[in-house]
Amino acid sequence: MRIKIYFLILVLSSFLFANCSRYSAQLQKADTAFLKNDFANAESLYKELLQSKDENTQISAELGLIKLYMKKNDFKKAISIIKPTLEKRKLDEPFKEWLAYQNIIALFNLNLYVETYNSAIEYLRNYPKTKNYNKVKELTAISMKSLGKSTDLDLINALENANKAQNINIKPVSLEIIDF
Repeated sequence: MRIKIYFLILVLSSFLFANCSRYSAQLQKADTAFLKNDFANAESLYKELLQSKDENTQISAELGLIKLYMKKNDFKKAISIIKPTLEKRKLDEPFKEWLAYQNIIALFNLNLYVETYNSAIEYLRNYPKTKNYNKVKELTAISMKSLGKSTDLDLINALENANKAQNINIKPVSLEIIDF
């Protein structure tokens, strides 16, 4: 009886690891296609990986698609993945910061200056010591100028929480991207 149980565990374990290995190999193929600028193949492989039952594989595929769409300057498709990923996934900090930055870049390139401003202010508060900090600060200022407004970014960045922002009449605005 013990031998049958061990055998069953061994078979199940090998099946699980084989599936993980398959997805890992497919992810490597997708990444390689991306690096070779074979975007159609990379996109197809990443989309297949989205169907995986493994959450890490799904997240890797989402990040791969975002990276691909940003490289292709297809900001509308990038945003369609960035928003749900930011809202639904619990990402570790390097990925979360990267995703927040990609969100700002995509919004800015879609001329969605209010959304760029709102996302950038949150980024500036949460990530003051990142390499992208000054670029985000610059995009925030450009967004405000495009809206005919000006703001003191240092004052906003010094705020500790959104409640203080309300006290000086800096209110976030929410927009939904419906279609372009």
